[in-house]
Amino acid sequence: MKNGGDLPEGEDMREGLTAIVSVKIPDPQFEGQTKDKLGNREAQSAVESVVSERLAVYLEEQPKVAKDIVNKAVMAAAARQAARQARDLARRKSALSSGNLPVKLADCRSREIEESELFIVEGDSAGGNAKQCRDSRFQAVLPMRGKILNIEKARLDKMLANQEIRRLISTLGTGVATEFKMEGLRYGKIIIMTDADVDGLHIRTLLLTFFFRQMRELVNAGRVFIAQPPLYRVLYKKKHEQYFIEEKELNAALATLGIDGTTFHVRAGGRKLSGDSLRDLVNLLARVEQLEHGLSTRGLQLADYLKLRNGDGMLPAYKVILDGEERMFFSEGEMNQYRESLQSSQPDPAPDGDKEKDDEKQVTMLISRIHESTELQRLIRRLEEDNFPLHTYFPKEDPEADADYYLSYDNDALPVNGLRALPWAIRAIGEKNIQDIQRYKGLGEMNPDQLGDTTMDPKTRTLLRVRLEDALEAENLFAILMGSDVKPRKEFIAKHALEAKNIDTWA
Repeated sequence: MKNGGDLPEGEDMREGLTAIVSVKIPDPQFEGQTKDKLGNREAQSAVESVVSERLAVYLEEQPKVAKDIVNKAVMAAAARQAARQARDLARRKSALSSGNLPVKLADCRSREIEESELFIVEGDSAGGNAKQCRDSRFQAVLPMRGKILNIEKARLDKMLANQEIRRLISTLGTGVATEFKMEGLRYGKIIIMTDADVDGLHIRTLLLTFFFRQMRELVNAGRVFIAQPPLYRVLYKKKHEQYFIEEKELNAALATLGIDGTTFHVRAGGRKLSGDSLRDLVNLLARVEQLEHGLSTRGLQLADYLKLRNGDGMLPAYKVILDGEERMFFSEGEMNQYRESLQSSQPDPAPDGDKEKDDEKQVTMLISRIHESTELQRLIRRLEEDNFPLHTYFPKEDPEADADYYLSYDNDALPVNGLRALPWAIRAIGEKNIQDIQRYKGLGEMNPDQLGDTTMDPKTRTLLRVRLEDALEAENLFAILMGSDVKPRKEFIAKHALEAKNIDTWA
């Protein structure tokens, strides 16, 4: 045994084993009412003799199988030893003492489970801020250093050897896996609080993997939450401040400021929009702006894409690249019909059975679903129904030509060269009322009072409860995205990369 681990025992060899044994005896005697064990000693002797002899011969002839069996037993022994460690680690502390708890843990004073909260915080800097601004009566803080072990790829014994995970298990008091006991839980809410950047999301995913695999009962009971720290702090010229969790919330606030007291003018016909009617138009165009960004990730330019509308105003829903040539289809049925025609036109297999020649004849087809098509065609139709011609959405090519639209506000006028620029122009007007916009890259950049007011105070914070809606789908996703097999993960990313919406591109 390497590293002085426990030697496998009989139960380790038998773990996961299923055997079907056919025995014919004249007077069978069973033990217990369930009759799940045969009590005839002569049958036991016969079975042991035959199995021992035949199994010894089989393992001599199949050394690879024998090695696999031994390795599995060794892993089972390691898991048994780790489970024993987990059981020792999970012994609940007394109601009046938190002795042997992690040194980094800033525990709360309350012993009432339902009111107490544990914040699992990314990094010592953010942890220090959280400790300063928490309500120490019922809020505990445990800083985590760096990224914890991905337990999807690690055995139980290796997981329990990880210092950060041991701290977390000791803090929660429940034990893990088969040794989990809900009655040992020390906190009613377990709140994951990480930065809003890519690293923070990765740490959050690693923690969720741990809870899903080792403490799923906490998720099922609704005990696990995700904190929502703000991304932006806005300081207005009137000296009051406001926080926003997402960029779209910030843009909506800027638009509200810009619309107040502003009038939108249509040069042709002299039509004017203000108030709610202007707000509706700006919201519609802001949504088109978001959809346009989604199209760009698929290599599609909005101006070129809109030219593909058919006579009914429909936009293509599928993009297919075949041998470097791009084709568009308006429905799945239309695309499938095209695929069937291709398959029927394929030549027969090479008569000599040459696989390489057959592979050369295979047609490579890359299919991309254009998810934005349905909503985009609806929004474009609404613009046209409101007498905003599609050609006025884009700026005029002649920079000297008068803009089709302009905005008036505070005795000033701002030309709007194309409807596409209207949301930006409205937000630009709104920014005139703002003194400063701060974008937080991490929790450590916030002052303790700011972190407390926005993320930890129950009266003002936003928490997301982690729920398990489809256990089978969750099992599959964790195995694909966090498992050790690289190929399924690459295939998943290649298939769904263009559907990603929450991508951190902040420089």
